[in-house]
Amino acid sequence: MQWRLQLEKTREARTKEQLDRLNELHLLQIKDQINKERERSIEQEKKALQDYHREQLIEEERRRIKEEKEKRKRENMERAQLGVIEIKQRKQEIDQMMSVKHKQLKDKVLNKVALIQEKYYTVEEERMAKAAELKKENEFKIKMAQEKEEFNRK
Repeated sequence: MQWRLQLEKTREARTKEQLDRLNELHLLQIKDQINKERERSIEQEKKALQDYHREQLIEEERRRIKEEKEKRKRENMERAQLGVIEIKQRKQEIDQMMSVKHKQLKDKVLNKVALIQEKYYTVEEERMAKAAELKKENEFKIKMAQEKEEFNRK
């Protein structure tokens, strides 16, 4: 009987040991499962955080590209406006130069006209003077011829 008691105690002790080991194993499995879930959760959070950072970087890059486009657009518009202003200034300069050249040419033409008129009047005056002189000579010759004729008649 004692042997039986001893055997039963040994069985109970083994059973208790097995139960303790099973409990311990079960607790380890639960801890392991909790750790795996925690790691999975941490990985998911890391991935979500990485995705969020990636999205932030992409959004910032989009903003930077948009700002660059707007900056280039503004610069192009400013260059175009400067080009228009430069063209207008150049046109004004050309118009002013053309006006000056036109005035110079007009003055030159007027001076030539004045010289031609002066020559014409000088030639005309000389012709008139010569005509008057010839007229006087002719009148004098006519008068002399008439006097000679009269003298010859008498």
